[in-house]
Amino acid sequence: MDWFPHVQLNYTVNDKNELNFSYDRGINRALYELINPFRRYVDLYDYTAGNPNLLPQYTDKIELTHTYNKTLVTSLYGMTTTNFYGFTNLLQNDSNKVSVTTNSNFGIYSVLGIRVSAPVVFTSWWDASFSVDASYQRIKAYPQYGNLNKGTQDVIFSGTQNFKISNTLTAQLLGKYETPTFYGIGQFRYVYRIDAAVNKQLFNKRGNLRLIVNDIFNTQRDYDVIKYQNLNATIFDKAESRWFKLSFSYKFGNSSLKSNAKHSAGNEDEQNRAGGVAGTGNSN
Repeated sequence: MDWFPHVQLNYTVNDKNELNFSYDRGINRALYELINPFRRYVDLYDYTAGNPNLLPQYTDKIELTHTYNKTLVTSLYGMTTTNFYGFTNLLQNDSNKVSVTTNSNFGIYSVLGIRVSAPVVFTSWWDASFSVDASYQRIKAYPQYGNLNKGTQDVIFSGTQNFKISNTLTAQLLGKYETPTFYGIGQFRYVYRIDAAVNKQLFNKRGNLRLIVNDIFNTQRDYDVIKYQNLNATIFDKAESRWFKLSFSYKFGNSSLKSNAKHSAGNEDEQNRAGGVAGTGNSN
């Protein structure tokens, strides 16, 4: 029988300093699409298939967080995942030159890092929040997948800026940059993106018109190089990340009434593994 303890301790040092310690052990079960053996061919020599033998992965995570003046948050964290399947693995048959993209319980994935985030107020109409996450990661393969035992650094910068143009018009600018890093069995290039949103309140603030622009400069893409065992590949992956969304909402009735509480279903775990009710989900 598996145990999944969760421990959290909070300590207030003084009016400006708080400490939080947490430990958590969790399990991640794969989405059904990752265990479905159905083959999806790209061509005669390349196809994608799920792995029906894929086992759950287990994660132990420990974190110590310091909060200063309820604004500056600094966290030291460590994490180890066994039966790690968090990346698509390439398997190549040298005799017939056919390669399959799938997920495998590849090995052990460990991370040790520091995360710092803080809000910044520039003017009465312009504020922001910035964060940096710097970590050292190591992937060690199980023997059946070779002798990989590689560590690398990874740094992620992100920021959100908010602009109050008028009492009814606001704007938001979001950015993210990740340094080059090694993940799975591939060396990845740096990646970055910028998103934006504009929000306009109408009809005495009962109506709301919102425009979202995702990945403005269309820069979100994966570029990695794999040189491992019998593999020598360069992979370029560009999803449709740049899109525009215009929405309008209007509040009817008495806005002072409390909204109904959200009720959760008993089969949420299974819904997430199937991709969620609306077609999205994660492997929790």
